[in-house]
Amino acid sequence: MALSIAKNRHGLKLGSTIWLDHCAVEGKTRANNDFGQGHTQLVLGRKSTKHERVDTTIGTCHLLPQELQRTAMIASSENAKHNRCRFDVALQNQFDKRRRKEEIAQEKKIAIAEEDYIVAVYCFEQYFSPRCWLTVIRAREVYRDLGSEAARLAAVKEQILIRYLGLGWEEAHHDWSKDEVTFMSEELLKWLMDNVIPLANYKQMPTEPPVNLPKMPDMKELGTTSHLAEDQWKHSEEKLRLFKGNAMLEIDRREDMGEGDRWYDRQSNLPPKVGKMKGFSLEMLFNYSGDGGTQCLGWYHGVVLDVVNSKTNCVRVTWDDDCLGEHDMRITDQKFAMGNWNLKTIKKGDGGST
Repeated sequence: MALSIAKNRHGLKLGSTIWLDHCAVEGKTRANNDFGQGHTQLVLGRKSTKHERVDTTIGTCHLLPQELQRTAMIASSENAKHNRCRFDVALQNQFDKRRRKEEIAQEKKIAIAEEDYIVAVYCFEQYFSPRCWLTVIRAREVYRDLGSEAARLAAVKEQILIRYLGLGWEEAHHDWSKDEVTFMSEELLKWLMDNVIPLANYKQMPTEPPVNLPKMPDMKELGTTSHLAEDQWKHSEEKLRLFKGNAMLEIDRREDMGEGDRWYDRQSNLPPKVGKMKGFSLEMLFNYSGDGGTQCLGWYHGVVLDVVNSKTNCVRVTWDDDCLGEHDMRITDQKFAMGNWNLKTIKKGDGGST
């Protein structure tokens, strides 16, 4: 087989316009010695080199009677056009299937890249929100106030992923386990404070989340860039814009279905201290009567004017006009239930978010 492939390549090199089936037939017949006449037997004193195939037998074609040889030549000549068309169709089918296979692989890569980009969008937005621990002091404070090892471990992992996935800083990466040993929150916190948070001091801050979409390779330019290359770059940029737009639409669709919450993910891990909430922007969930007397839930936006009683978590809030109903008061006193700080577990009553 290797000898046949080598002869096929030799034929392609000699005849640049030769048909692929013709070249394949030539290499195959030479490899099988179909037309061999045993002429090597006439060479005396010749030593064969190692691994060299020397065929001294008579080829199959010359073993046939003269009538069959002429019949085979006539049949081959008459059927050449038909066989060539069959070969072209088979070759085109092979090309189409291979291209479709590559398209499916490309679609899978794009689907994976879209999921990665959606995660990167959430992490990127978290970095520029109260959710992110920007300083070592802040990291120690929040870590200390979290109530359980599970909450601490999840929070520290999230802080690492914010830099690694959201900003594309590969230096922030850290394994969650290694050699069948799972890292605890204290070990990951040390990595976060010693290596991850200081990255902001010398790393360039990206303006958008990273995209792992397949793109044209960076190539050296010699002379003037061709119009074809410029068109390819423009096409790649258009595909990138379309990719980002589709990802953002997918985020909105999922959030409409209740999958994910960008507001919650940008919220601080812990609720603020009531005594320091003056001027704090918040959202609170209330139930109200809708059309036909049905009970509905709605989010109200407001700002804390003052702290009424820090012991009972009571504050005075002024509500935005665009969320007030006909009989709603613009300024009210509200008592916070700190257990409702988590938007994913809140049901009715009050809760807050930045």
